[in-house]
Amino acid sequence: MNGPARSETAFDIVAIAASAGGVSALTQLLSQLPGGFGAIIVIVQHVDPRHRSLMPQVIGRQTRLPVAHAEEG
Repeated sequence: MNGPARSETAFDIVAIAASAGGVSALTQLLSQLPGGFGAIIVIVQHVDPRHRSLMPQVIGRQTRLPVAHAEEG
């Protein structure tokens, strides 16, 4: 039986969790990282589900790293 195809390419992931009030700390941290930072950064933050998150735009103004919402797939 064959399982799902796996990539042999290894990469590092940094996961950060923050409360709704953690935007300032996140932007401070991410603003210090170089544009060529060698890992994927995943941020999980508590947000109000009734409002559209502007987190990529807010963080993107403060860092040299590319910023986007995560997507399935």
